Amino acid sequence: YIDTNNRYTDSLNRAQATLGSIAKPDQVWGIVKLLMAENEKIRTDARDLKTRLEASQAHIDQLKENLSQAEQVSLLDPLTNVGNRRRLESELARMVVAAHASESPLCLVLADLDNFKRINDKFGRPIGDEVLKLFSSALVQNVKGRDAVARLGGEEFAVVLPDTTMGNAYH
Repeated sequence: YIDTNNRYTDSLNRAQATLGSIAKPDQVWGIVKLLMAENEKIRTDARDLKTRLEASQAHIDQLKENLSQAEQVSLLDPLTNVGNRRRLESELARMVVAAHASESPLCLVLADLDNFKRINDKFGRPIGDEVLKLFSSALVQNVKGRDAVARLGGEEFAVVLPDTTMGNAYH
């Protein structure tokens, strides 16, 4: 587009320089025809540029969406589909700041499945994975909307409970 614009500018400059020395009307008409042709070229190039820019914008929007989805996936535990340690750290930090600012309670519940290794050893890893999925599902089903459930790793889980007193967290 810059090259096209430069060519158009050069054509205008040549036409302006030539117009001053023209004595015949047919010569003026020749320059007008040249300028009309150059104008049509730049309009065509501008349409092409607009089409390419729109396609580029659509591609950028798709890339942004893909990046957003990838960021979300990177914060989930792939087995249980609850938050992972990275998400917990981020959510917990945000919730601590909010709790301090609003002077509201905040509780953190840590859960570890006792003897989980025995389940894997006795029944196999696929059954152990199902136990982890069921446990994480039970945690998710028993928290309210703003609470955050995360798998720390292995059989360790955490639940962050904003606006929750110790007594309610215990319950």
